[in-house]
Amino acid sequence: MNQQNLSRLIDHLRAIEQHQFNMEIFVQRPDYEELDYVFEVEPNELDCGSVACIAGHIVMKFRDEVEGGSISDAAGIWLGMSSSDALGLFLGHWVLKPRSEITLTETIEHLETLRT
Repeated sequence: MNQQNLSRLIDHLRAIEQHQFNMEIFVQRPDYEELDYVFEVEPNELDCGSVACIAGHIVMKFRDEVEGGSISDAAGIWLGMSSSDALGLFLGHWVLKPRSEITLTETIEHLETLRT
């Protein structure tokens, strides 16, 4: 795992509020349009009130650093994770509850456990 990028992600997530975070969707704009691919994400997506999960926040915040393709693939590559590990992280397999109930605080706490 890319520890430097993990630290940057944690710092970013600490700077947002719960209403900007939702583990059920990659990126959702204020008009409820859901995005699945990097090319759909605008450079100012964070400033427009979009909501996102871990992967979506990676692509929104670090847009110029991620490769194209799906948001989950690009975010996993940015974190230096295998596809299966990245999907486990982004789908909330690290907690025994529905993704809709995973909080920003719980997510940050889990990401902290991934630091080496």
